[in-house]
Amino acid sequence: NQRRDRYDSVQLILRQSLADQFEWMASFTRSHATSNAVLDLSIDQPMQVIDNYGPMPWDAPNRFLGWAYLPVKYVPLMRRNWAIALLLDARTGFPFSVQNQYGVVMGGVDSYRYPFNFDLNLHLERRFTLRGYRFAIRGGFNNITNSRNPTAVKNVIGAPQFLQFYGYEGRHFVVRLRF
Repeated sequence: NQRRDRYDSVQLILRQSLADQFEWMASFTRSHATSNAVLDLSIDQPMQVIDNYGPMPWDAPNRFLGWAYLPVKYVPLMRRNWAIALLLDARTGFPFSVQNQYGVVMGGVDSYRYPFNFDLNLHLERRFTLRGYRFAIRGGFNNITNSRNPTAVKNVIGAPQFLQFYGYEGRHFVVRLRF
């Protein structure tokens, strides 16, 4: 096996714990993940590859990740046992390959990328005690900005809708009960 994978990264993390289980964190990662055998080719694999060197499928060179769990102190009716939870994830899109109708990878392996991915989740939480047990109910929106973060792409050259992206999650409401 002549496979050689390489991953290099630099990460900066800022984190602060606050009173009563509250905290926040922000990080930025600059990374590079490559291999000389990106696709695991076998007799069952219909793809034909001339040069199998390129970025790994999970390569995201730039990523900002931030989250916070903060008290709601400044709203008069919500001073006690209320919190805001948020998550921000912004990153370079993952790589993918294009191929022709015969399964031959055209160009470099994983030489195309999905669009920039941006997620912002915002939730409001109420903590309470019931019969000596601590609970929390949380409701809020995932992908509150309704960013188009695709999960699939039409990657066959000459096909209708070539390089059209699919699989948008969209904005959605989420409820969670914690025990």
